[in-house]
Amino acid sequence: MDVRTVIILTVEGTLSSEEGLALIASECGVSTENLIKALTVTPEKTPLSTRRWTSEDDAEIVKLWQSGKSAGDIAKAINRTRNSVAQRIHLLRNQGHKLEKRETAGMNRIRLNRQQLKLPGV
Repeated sequence: MDVRTVIILTVEGTLSSEEGLALIASECGVSTENLIKALTVTPEKTPLSTRRWTSEDDAEIVKLWQSGKSAGDIAKAINRTRNSVAQRIHLLRNQGHKLEKRETAGMNRIRLNRQQLKLPGV
């Protein structure tokens, strides 16, 4: 019996799924376990760049930001990139969430360097 016939008989209910798998496996020259492994589809992970934001993500960002976490720390906690979290914080601010603006470490260093150098006009 060819594989196509076995599939049709299994779908029609003439053969049980176990019998159908066993017949197909023997026709293909593999074990039933290996056939099942070959037919099993594993879902692919969604790339970070295409994941939709959820209200749970937003709530977590607000909670972590208000507790003093940085955008980088939040990104690690919710498996996102730092830039996407920073953009989301900006959007959430525009939507009315109370997320205070913070000085970045880079800007603090620049100000400190300017003060130490005593640059004129700066």
